[in-house]
Amino acid sequence: MPNINPWFDRFILGIILFNTACIASASFGDSAEKEGYLALFNSICSAVFIAELMLKLTALGKTYFRSKWNRFDFLIVLGLVIGIILKQTIANERLAASISSVIGLLRIGRIIRLIRLIKSLRTIVNSIITGIPGILNVGGLILLLFFIYAVIGMQLYGAIGFQGELNEHANFRSFGNSMLLLFRFSTGENWNGFMWDLLEERPGCDSNPTYPAVNGCSAGMSVFIYFYSFIFIVGLVVLNMFVGVVLEAFENSQESDILGPADLDHFISVWQEFDPDATNYIKASEVNTFLRRLRPPLGIANDDRDCKTASSNQNNLYFEDQSLLEIAVNEKKEVNIMIVARQVAKRLVKAKQGDSFRDLNENHPIHRQVMKQQKEMKMTLGDVYMNDARIILNVVRRFKRARKKTNSATVYPES
Repeated sequence: MPNINPWFDRFILGIILFNTACIASASFGDSAEKEGYLALFNSICSAVFIAELMLKLTALGKTYFRSKWNRFDFLIVLGLVIGIILKQTIANERLAASISSVIGLLRIGRIIRLIRLIKSLRTIVNSIITGIPGILNVGGLILLLFFIYAVIGMQLYGAIGFQGELNEHANFRSFGNSMLLLFRFSTGENWNGFMWDLLEERPGCDSNPTYPAVNGCSAGMSVFIYFYSFIFIVGLVVLNMFVGVVLEAFENSQESDILGPADLDHFISVWQEFDPDATNYIKASEVNTFLRRLRPPLGIANDDRDCKTASSNQNNLYFEDQSLLEIAVNEKKEVNIMIVARQVAKRLVKAKQGDSFRDLNENHPIHRQVMKQQKEMKMTLGDVYMNDARIILNVVRRFKRARKKTNSATVYPES
């Protein structure tokens, strides 16, 4: 999807924040004047969001719906428009009030758009989404542990009489209460106080209680094993696994976020300078200059403070980088934009992942597409530079031989 002007996104971000502030400032018992101002501000914000949708649909056409965030924005604005129309056409005041509540919920939905506009928030949300399979696995393990400890708690402490923290709301007398109680303990809330109340003696208790008059005696020393093992396993180990899963997903999302839409747009804009006719090809001799024109992280070493040093460092990095030397070249000594983009991206990912980098599998659709595109190309950029180097070396040798003959003729002139 074509890149949107960043100032336009910043303007929409400001409108969303302003609309959020208006929603948050509403409270019960507001004066009619305040309600009127808030309704006016919300109407202005709604008009801006509708105008934004129309502008993007006009400019982008069908490509607008390729983005999931755009589809979400479309549904929010569409629901908002439908709600406004229904509110104006329905005479029933109670139904109109219900529709107003729905419109209010849709206004809250606009806040979610901040995730799309703020990169740091988007990274965190993407990390959580990509980590959902791991979170479900850890959640299944926790559920199993809760089930085991709930059943053990019902068997050991289900018949103990109420006293202190052990009461009708917190007890082991049913599976549901046991699960809720263990969930409370997993957060660290007063589990030790509950443990000591189980340990205390009950006056007039029954050592062999029967239903419905359940008034069992002290739980005994088993409470230490039960509670300490539960807190250690669930509270200190398993719950921290959630943090580990999310952090791993966050790290993976950062690795996959090496290039953003702005970097790709910059790549295309620089390519257009070398390929004004949009043939998708540039000369192999121009690749060096093209890569030097790209800004980081796409481009290679470029330091304007010392042109000679920068040029030397850049060339060294260029020729030492196997990914760039593998760029395929056709018979006209031209390179394709897709092949160059793939090799530049491969270079960045390889530098980021290091030894853990793995190339695409041969059966991968993208790999097959690239191989099909390179099938007719018999050379690589490395081959082109090696051929040019041979030509230069041959010219230098001829020059040296000619110069040697000239010097010999000068030292030993004919008599």
